[in-house]
Amino acid sequence: MKEFFRHVKTNDFYPVYVLSGEAYIKNAALDALISALPTGIKTLNFTVLDGKCDEAEIVNACESLPFMGERHAVVVKGDVPGTKTFEKYLDALPETTILVFVCDKAMDRRRSIYKKIKSVGYVADFKPLSPAERVKGVTQAGKKRGMRLTAAQAKELIRYSGTDMYTLSNEIDKLKSYTEGAEVTGADIASVASKTLEYNVFQLHDLLIAKKTGQALALLNDMLETEKTPFGILGYIASRFRSMLKAKALIKARYPEAEVVRLIGGHPYAARIAMRQCNRFSIDALRAAIKTLAELDYRLKSGRADGRFILDQTILSVYGLV
Repeated sequence: MKEFFRHVKTNDFYPVYVLSGEAYIKNAALDALISALPTGIKTLNFTVLDGKCDEAEIVNACESLPFMGERHAVVVKGDVPGTKTFEKYLDALPETTILVFVCDKAMDRRRSIYKKIKSVGYVADFKPLSPAERVKGVTQAGKKRGMRLTAAQAKELIRYSGTDMYTLSNEIDKLKSYTEGAEVTGADIASVASKTLEYNVFQLHDLLIAKKTGQALALLNDMLETEKTPFGILGYIASRFRSMLKAKALIKARYPEAEVVRLIGGHPYAARIAMRQCNRFSIDALRAAIKTLAELDYRLKSGRADGRFILDQTILSVYGLV
């Protein structure tokens, strides 16, 4: 990622680029590239083609000469054509054209077209941000808006609203509007931030572990109003039980804590909670809960079960509350 953004600043451009990977970084990379290109009047020297275009349309766009500028940029939001004809065309690409493919998936490195583009152009597959990079991205996004977000506040916002940087960017805009230039507090984030389904299920799970049945059912009702179906909720609850089962088995096998956290997977914070909460259940109870949740999921999807009562009762039963 850093290598690409350093490259853009050199003003030494390749004739063809392929950008893939995490959407937020990929689109930021595209914006940086387009902004740096010496295209003159950008609205006239900038062509965007969607994924439905064919090879001939790409070639025709590439053959257009720039108007009052040095370069003409052609951005194709779709996969690279894999034909031998297009592969040969890359050698004849006009010097005034810069061709950019923005792909959903990384190119297959075994294909000859990949090897061709690597030899004449630039292929960048942007990996997902690490937790530390995501926190830094949130604090920097706040800074660009004239806000001071600490790393702790960035982590809290991510915990509430998830890891998608587009969503987080919108949440930062909401925070700026809500605080009206004042210093952001943890209470502001808690009041304004949209809560993901995963976050709400964590809250539901904690309430049920703490045997706060009334609060748990009220939260479940709110979640169902938003989600409309219970399947995502059941999936996340089952995930919590699978984490607790892993933790229970690994602790019983006397694995070191750090290794238990690693093997559980996911965020270390969630893994440590699973290690603590698994003490409330036996291994048999955890296995039975996972099986019960899977059976309910199947019965609901197949129409063999219906009604809010069976959902509530099943969820309460796996936590040993009925």
